[in-house]
Amino acid sequence: MDKYLVKNTMISNNDKEKLKEKIVSWACLSIRPFTIVEDCGFNDLIRESINIGQKYTGDIDVEHLLPTANTVRNNVRKAAENYRSVLIPLLQSQADAGVLCIIPDLWSDKHRKICYIGLSCSFVNDRFQSVAIDLCCGEYDEMDKTGKSVYLSIRKQLTMFGLEYYFDNKKLLFMSDRGSNIIKALEGHDVLFCFGHRINNVLQRAFYQTGPKQDKQANNGLAVTPVKRRIDIQDTSDEELDSDVEDIYKRPSPSRHHEATIILSKLPNEPKELLGVIVVSKSLVKYVKLTGLNKEIQDSHGVALQQ
Repeated sequence: MDKYLVKNTMISNNDKEKLKEKIVSWACLSIRPFTIVEDCGFNDLIRESINIGQKYTGDIDVEHLLPTANTVRNNVRKAAENYRSVLIPLLQSQADAGVLCIIPDLWSDKHRKICYIGLSCSFVNDRFQSVAIDLCCGEYDEMDKTGKSVYLSIRKQLTMFGLEYYFDNKKLLFMSDRGSNIIKALEGHDVLFCFGHRINNVLQRAFYQTGPKQDKQANNGLAVTPVKRRIDIQDTSDEELDSDVEDIYKRPSPSRHHEATIILSKLPNEPKELLGVIVVSKSLVKYVKLTGLNKEIQDSHGVALQQ
């Protein structure tokens, strides 16, 4: 209604150009993504800054207006505590009803060499609406990635939401990939394994392969002894291959399964495109989870992305 009744102020082209130059300089000097101007949070910040500026007639000290980095960090912690206090009774009520599903995930930042653990949850509320919530994402600070250490890390994260009782008494549902350490950590719990990971592993087994290695003695004119084929798997997360997938593709027969021994460069275009979509999709989901974009997606009435 306001956009039809309220007349927007016309901004001169000169002012637009000045703002454009400032944004370009900021993006280049601070190495910011160009899409930051499309971010809803950035637009809210600009809108609020304009509203504040309209209240004052004199010059405004920007450094005095903007909070420091320490202030932002402290307020983020307070906001997280407030959100957790709101979520705790909701999550506990769903756990009491036996419908709370927790989705843990482990992955590594190959550039910073830091491991992360993230937890999200999903359930269907009393209005028969599917609800997905990103609970937490932080550095994995255990000594190793054994099943026991992963168990302790998951429990530590769940404790922040008052769910340790349900975890200890195995009253939570879990969904995860088939990483051996996560399987060991969730031993005794009701676990559903991600179907998408299984399809991905099957396709990797089928297509990401190299030809048989040649024995080093071949260079000396001796008989060549064929060795087992080596599977090159592109690492996109910390999960290991499905045990049942390994049973299916453990020893592919070249005479019966030609597609199982083909090298990547000889693949037809259609399988290449499919594999490319899978790799890009998993990278996109990981980026969304790392940057916390799922919250903005949910605020825009979208569906949260999950691995």
